[in-house]
Amino acid sequence: MSNTDTVRETVERSYNLLVWLADEASSLVGLYMELQGFGDGPPGMPGPHLRLPAPPGPDGEDWEPTRRLRQHRSASRQLAALLGRVLGDQRGLNETRQHLHQQLQLAITGLQGLDANLGHVLTSLGTGQGQEEGQEVEESDGPAQGPSSQASGTAHWEAKVDGYHIVAHYTHWLGRAAEDLARLKEHLKPEA
Repeated sequence: MSNTDTVRETVERSYNLLVWLADEASSLVGLYMELQGFGDGPPGMPGPHLRLPAPPGPDGEDWEPTRRLRQHRSASRQLAALLGRVLGDQRGLNETRQHLHQQLQLAITGLQGLDANLGHVLTSLGTGQGQEEGQEVEESDGPAQGPSSQASGTAHWEAKVDGYHIVAHYTHWLGRAAEDLARLKEHLKPEA
C-alpha cells in the first residue's frame, strides 16, 4: 500500500467523520435552542469577548490543500475547547439535561478525532503537523466543571447566548470543512 493510498484513506475517514458530525450537529443546535428557551429563533449577536475561529477564505484559484488542512486543524482544536466551555456551563445551568451534555461531549470527542486524522494527513503529505501561522488556539485541559460565572441571571443568559453561537458556528464550520475535504478527495484521486 502506497503512502498516497494511506493519505486517501485518512482523508476519506476524516470526510466521513465530518459528514456524520454535521448530521449530529443539526440535532444538537435544535436541542440546544429548545433547552435554552430560544423557541422564537436564535438570540442576538455574540459578544465581542467570544473569539470564534475564522472561517477559511473563499475558494479561488489559489486553493491550497495543506493550508486549508492546517486551518481546519486549528479550528477543530479551538472549537473543541469552546464546546468544552459550553459543556461546563450547561452542566451548571442545566444539571439534569444529560442528553445535551452527551451531545456536546460527542461533538468534542469527534473534533479530537478529526484533529488526529488531519494531523496524520499533514504528516503523510510531508508538511508537518503545525497549526496555521498566526492563529491562536484556546487550550483546554478538558471541559470546564461548572458555569463560567454564576453571579447573576445576566451571566446565565450570556452563557446561554454564547453557547448558542458556539454551537451554531461549529455546525457551519463542519459544513465548510466537509466541502474542503471533498475537494481534497477529488484532488487525491488516482488519474485514470
